[in-house]
Amino acid sequence: YEPTNIIYNNEDIRKKVGVKKVRRASPHETTEYMMFHAARKVFDSHNPLDFLAVSSSFPTGENLSEMLVDVLGLDVSHRVDVHTACSGYTRALLHLAEL
Repeated sequence: YEPTNIIYNNEDIRKKVGVKKVRRASPHETTEYMMFHAARKVFDSHNPLDFLAVSSSFPTGENLSEMLVDVLGLDVSHRVDVHTACSGYTRALLHLAEL
């Protein structure tokens, strides 16, 4: 999923860092919203699942894996959420590799 709001950088930024445009989430594009849209594309063809891991570096205060299972109607045996600041994705992979 890519946020819909596109910001084009000026020429100075393009020259300094080589980034022509960035995407910024609009107010309605919450962590949960983006997760559901990204996951729907993947899980439409991969259901049931043996295991679901959801990693987020943004503190939502929610059990994202349970929300995902409920909203998308997934058939999942086991699920886990990993929330660990900016290193969330890497930490989740390390944690899951130990299971």
